[in-house]
Amino acid sequence: MQFKNFFHQPVEGFHQHNQGRTEAQLNAFETKIGFALPKTYRQLMQLQNGGSVRYGKIPGVDQFGFHSGFMAIRLDLDYYIYQYHDYILASHSHEDLLEARQTLAPFYPERLILVSGLDGHGAICLDYGYRTEAILETPAVVVIDDDAYIEDDSADKSFLSFCEIARFESFDVFLENLEVDVENQLEHFVGIVSNVDFETTVQAIASHLGIELESHVHQDQNADYIPQAFYVGHLPLYLDDETLKVHAEQNNSEFAELLAWTEEEGRTRRIYSVFSRNQHQAGTYLYQDNPEVNVVIEVRKTWFALQKPLEGLMTQLRQIPQINEVLLLE
Repeated sequence: MQFKNFFHQPVEGFHQHNQGRTEAQLNAFETKIGFALPKTYRQLMQLQNGGSVRYGKIPGVDQFGFHSGFMAIRLDLDYYIYQYHDYILASHSHEDLLEARQTLAPFYPERLILVSGLDGHGAICLDYGYRTEAILETPAVVVIDDDAYIEDDSADKSFLSFCEIARFESFDVFLENLEVDVENQLEHFVGIVSNVDFETTVQAIASHLGIELESHVHQDQNADYIPQAFYVGHLPLYLDDETLKVHAEQNNSEFAELLAWTEEEGRTRRIYSVFSRNQHQAGTYLYQDNPEVNVVIEVRKTWFALQKPLEGLMTQLRQIPQINEVLLLE
């Protein structure tokens, strides 16, 4: 099981700390934590040793904010914390932990293996039975958060300033529940597969759509990252009746007034967009599961729903002879 384009690959390329872990390294990590890792988690860490991910939302779990990314597996650092037991002792005393064990028994925080932090207020953990006498052979996944944000701080859920806010029976089920946070996403991405290079493709798009482009260069302080050119421009998006009706309904306004406004202002809105290469000069990708894409267009969100206008834009792009395929990227 894999999620498409799960990880954001590093712009500066892979090195010994972020490249995928080997079987030997994963086996050594299992020895260190004392538990066997879920198969899918192993597969993900073999692709890339942690980093930010594209999936930041779990439906129905408002406190969930997965922006920190998966933790890397660092066997070379003795102070790296993996067990929630050690996480507790970083901010609480042994006496606090002993009291929690007695109050919450059974309570085995050493059976919670940290997978990721959550913006400083919580964590995602593999649960090998932290509230059961028996060790779980197949770990569940629990999401814990600072219980200052949780209304239900009852004794069976709250422990040492944290509270369990979500539970999934396995790592695979947890992944199945992850979604792209579309509501808070500030842009949409369109992938272009063309039969010419990046520069020629971008210029063909600009000519076909009648837009002006400005050339820029990414400024990055990382010495391993070679600056890479990109372009910005304003793409023409057409306001169809369906889009106007959606906006009227969502904003409690009159559809007739919007129609009158478009008579004066026109149906086409020009939206700020960025044209980038899919592949970085270091060899990594913006969208690693779509290596055939050679141009990625980032279309910024605006005041109207973009679904239909983007479909119209993609139809226009498919008319360009140099372009073979146009697709929305997740």
